[in-house]
Amino acid sequence: MGILIDVLVIVVFSLVFFGVYKYVMKTLRKY
Repeated sequence: MGILIDVLVIVVFSLVFFGVYKYVMKTLRKY
Protein backbone atom coordinates (compact mmCIF):
# COMPACT_ATOMS: atom_id res chain seq x y z
CA MET A 1 0.00 0.00 0.00
CA GLY A 2 2.80 2.40 0.90
CA ILE A 3 4.68 1.63 -2.32
CA LEU A 4 1.54 2.32 -4.37
CA ILE A 5 1.14 5.71 -2.69
CA ASP A 6 4.80 6.57 -3.35
CA VAL A 7 4.41 5.72 -7.05
CA LEU A 8 1.20 7.77 -7.25
CA VAL A 9 2.94 10.79 -5.69
CA ILE A 10 5.85 10.48 -8.14
CA VAL A 11 3.49 10.28 -11.13
CA VAL A 12 1.47 13.31 -9.98
CA PHE A 13 4.66 15.28 -9.29
CA SER A 14 5.99 14.42 -12.76
CA LEU A 15 2.73 15.51 -14.45
CA VAL A 16 2.71 18.80 -12.50
CA PHE A 17 6.39 19.45 -13.32
CA PHE A 18 5.75 18.74 -17.02
CA GLY A 19 2.72 21.06 -17.02
CA VAL A 20 4.68 23.87 -15.37
CA TYR A 21 7.58 23.33 -17.80
CA LYS A 22 5.27 23.64 -20.83
CA TYR A 23 3.63 26.74 -19.32
CA VAL A 24 7.01 28.38 -18.71
CA MET A 25 8.18 27.61 -22.25
CA LYS A 26 5.00 29.19 -23.68
CA THR A 27 5.51 32.28 -21.51
CA LEU A 28 9.16 32.62 -22.56
CA ARG A 29 8.23 32.34 -26.25
CA LYS A 30 5.92 35.37 -25.94
CA TYR A 31 8.86 37.49 -24.79
